[in-house]
Amino acid sequence: MSVIVDVTMVGGPYGSQYQEVQAWKVGKLITKLTVFKQENRVRGAYVWKNGEGQYDGATFGVAAGDSDTFEFQPGERITSMSLWPGRWGPNNHVRAGHIWFTTSNGRNFDAGPGKWGSETKLDVGSGYLVGVEAITGSDINKWGFVFLKPLLLLTLTDVEYPSLNEMGGVVPVTLDSLDETNDSKNSDLNWTLEGSKSETISWEFSKAEGLTATVGFQVSAGIPEIGLGETGSFQWEVSNSTTRTASHSQVTDLKWSTGGVLRPGERVTASALTQVGKLSNLFYNGTIVIKTQDSHCYSYPVSGVYSGATVTNVQVAVDVK
Repeated sequence: MSVIVDVTMVGGPYGSQYQEVQAWKVGKLITKLTVFKQENRVRGAYVWKNGEGQYDGATFGVAAGDSDTFEFQPGERITSMSLWPGRWGPNNHVRAGHIWFTTSNGRNFDAGPGKWGSETKLDVGSGYLVGVEAITGSDINKWGFVFLKPLLLLTLTDVEYPSLNEMGGVVPVTLDSLDETNDSKNSDLNWTLEGSKSETISWEFSKAEGLTATVGFQVSAGIPEIGLGETGSFQWEVSNSTTRTASHSQVTDLKWSTGGVLRPGERVTASALTQVGKLSNLFYNGTIVIKTQDSHCYSYPVSGVYSGATVTNVQVAVDVK
């Protein structure tokens, strides 16, 4: 079973070439559509997906006759779509004829030479247009439009950070310190080292143009954190995997409190330290899993950049002499 709605093709039985754009297989959406019409049929179409420039789109049929163009706005979905067949030649051979749709932004697209024959209302599923299929020749003989089923969620999994071991950015920060001597000859001296400081912890996984940027996604993976390496120095490592949002920021309070009693002539040195780490533009690889409301799944590889900031718990060091 598939994450896309069953495709309904409308038009005639002729044509020599099968063509398709499968934007959904790489996590993209259809962003722009141009339809060419002439006499009583659709001659051709240009179809663009995310990331494609003016001359990068796919061509269906031939670019002949008058044209109409629709460019989707970010996040815009199709709420209804209908297709009609067209006619060509003295024998009225059936071709693709007309397209009409409305969107979630209250816009509509009405293109083609006329509405010949019966209207076919398409199941638009989630409303995300992710592909086009057609049988073509010198015209578009028949065509269909590909929609994702209603979505449950998108999840980024199997995340790896190939260059994490090469990253620096972990530095020790002294939060507080104390150096005190009991100069009394016969009295004890109480001492304390206590305080707090706010630090920001954050993470963010970049979102590629297309489904992840439009729909959003959750992450089921570990993220970089600071750990103590085998050499005794602090370094980056990957946390245990858990489910989290793709971006997050919070303020955490680092607190420390220690103290004691100095006997006459004793000296105490104490410090409160933390390790602070920041990463920007750390490359990651992973897999996006599309899950629909009817529990069908499809996955595709992705890459992007991770940015984040983290701190360790406070380490307090005390030396009394």
